[in-house]
Amino acid sequence: MEENGIRLTFPAMFNETLRKFGKCNAYAFVGEEPISYETVNKKSIALIAFLEKNGICPGDKVAILSNNMPNWGIAYFSITFMGAVAVPILPDFSNTEVGNVI
Repeated sequence: MEENGIRLTFPAMFNETLRKFGKCNAYAFVGEEPISYETVNKKSIALIAFLEKNGICPGDKVAILSNNMPNWGIAYFSITFMGAVAVPILPDFSNTEVGNVI
């Protein structure tokens, strides 16, 4: 999908953001030092390598059981950018609900 020569996929749009605003703040916990888009990119690349090393392939489903935090976004981007499917699970789900999702 393209609009005016710009690819409208998450990876393409993230790469465009990285090109334009790489040194700008991307994520932060309240009261902590923010991380830049460049740092998000480096962490995403590292997580993709880790997932691939552990046998995750495009099309695989990967659960994310986490509170809302900067690493959640990094995990989501990494999983989806490599072609796998992110399956968010809320930490306040019961054990039964988590089991049903998994």
